[in-house]
Amino acid sequence: MAGTCPQALRDELLDDLHELDGFLSQRAEAPSSEGLPPALQLDGAEIEARRDCVRRARAELEGEHTRHLLLLGEPKYLERQEASLRQQLDSARKMGALAGSLATRQAELRLELSEARPRYAAAVAKVKKLQAEFEATLSELHFGGKRVNLMGAINAL
Repeated sequence: MAGTCPQALRDELLDDLHELDGFLSQRAEAPSSEGLPPALQLDGAEIEARRDCVRRARAELEGEHTRHLLLLGEPKYLERQEASLRQQLDSARKMGALAGSLATRQAELRLELSEARPRYAAAVAKVKKLQAEFEATLSELHFGGKRVNLMGAINAL
């Protein structure tokens, strides 16, 4: 096994674990263990405990974490990861610059809004005054002095 790559070693170990699990399964189904040396005579609970250990070992070797650890030795994987990290870094820099310009624009809009408020209040007051004058004139000319109220969006100001 000297000189084999980690992936090949992992595959060989998985094959051995599958074979061991099959052997233990066969032993669990065997009616008795007569004729076996005392070291190999195991009861059902011991066999299941060992099968459980084998399953856990297989799960670790087949897991996502182990796959990523094995990929760390691959130059292409490292290159892809490096490119991905550089792209994320560039995106972060762009987002930082964009956040700065948005903060500046937000401050400008707040200033503009604070400058526009007095003009808006003056325009609303003038509209209300003109509305009152219009209602009074309409009341006198067309309705013989009866009170007239305008309805609609003008009252939403």
